[in-house]
Amino acid sequence: PARGTVYIAWADQAGVNGSGPDILLVSSTDGGTTWCPPRRVSDDPNGAYQWFPWMTVDANGVIDIVFNDRRDSDAAYPPYIDRFHLYRARSTDGGVTFSNSQVTTEVSNAAVDPILNCCPQQGRWVGDYNGVTSIATTVHPFWADVRASVGNCEGFTASLSVTPPACPGFAAVIPSGMHGSHTSGPYPDQMTVHFAFDLTDVAYEFKIQYRRTLPL
Repeated sequence: PARGTVYIAWADQAGVNGSGPDILLVSSTDGGTTWCPPRRVSDDPNGAYQWFPWMTVDANGVIDIVFNDRRDSDAAYPPYIDRFHLYRARSTDGGVTFSNSQVTTEVSNAAVDPILNCCPQQGRWVGDYNGVTSIATTVHPFWADVRASVGNCEGFTASLSVTPPACPGFAAVIPSGMHGSHTSGPYPDQMTVHFAFDLTDVAYEFKIQYRRTLPL
């Protein structure tokens, strides 16, 4: 249903109510002429920082966005501003709602990398090369990870299995009249069966079901 929709996601300093930085998303269904109001992608209580989003949309129209997130940073180890996890937000309804899940299994701390920590007065720059790609059943995020067990910044990836949305079903079953049939071949396994159906009552979608019963 969302085919042709254009999406833009970004980290907004103000957020939607002054509690940013938040990851926001807008969408357009008319090629960019008009846009919906910004929506928050993260589902935390709206106090933590989220930044550096990367987005992908698979063939089923499912949106996946990965971003750095401080919601689970351990404030007992100041400055917690350097600590973050990678989160993923997923939407199956065209960006109206998102579910969030933590991707990383260990918190990153930018202060543990000697190169990132060389000039703390200028800030620590990490995460702007995050990325993500997806297919119907798998999401592959890639991110800059600075976990203490490794001790420096490294590129990490993961293969996240997901359940694709259910295919739309048929609204109604319309039996079609069979106008005729023709068979050939002396044995069932050698027989070709031709049917002619009246599909005038079926609008745009139809499904043909058949069953062959072998003789006892």
